Amino acid sequence: MQPSALSILLASLMLVVNGGAWADEPAKTFDPRAAFAETDKNGDGQIEHDEFYERLVDVFFGADTNKDGFLGPDEYRQLPFSRAFKEADANGDGRASLPEFVRVRFRQFEVADTTHDGELSLDEVLVTYEEGKKP
Repeated sequence: MQPSALSILLASLMLVVNGGAWADEPAKTFDPRAAFAETDKNGDGQIEHDEFYERLVDVFFGADTNKDGFLGPDEYRQLPFSRAFKEADANGDGRASLPEFVRVRFRQFEVADTTHDGELSLDEVLVTYEEGKKP
């Protein structure tokens, strides 16, 4: 079963609030409002592409525990929604590069951006969060 675009975006936002919590750290309770506020660096009430990208880079390198510049299956498995590894590993080499990781996450950004303005509002994030909770 393939994860939905909304579930992967939700995973990205969870990483924002959890700061990429790994296996040796207890995961924090996900709060979509806190995730939004942390990602919205300029405080304008929108998550722009540059803010989203900056946070994804931080998450990627935080998850890269062996510091080889890639996320292997074990490293990726520590992230929420780790089923998305196959989608992230677009070239099938058994690891996800930063461009592969970011590409997948930005696809989900675009799906969640229902106003098609290139930004995520808090409402769009909350709707995405609620959709991701549905069975």
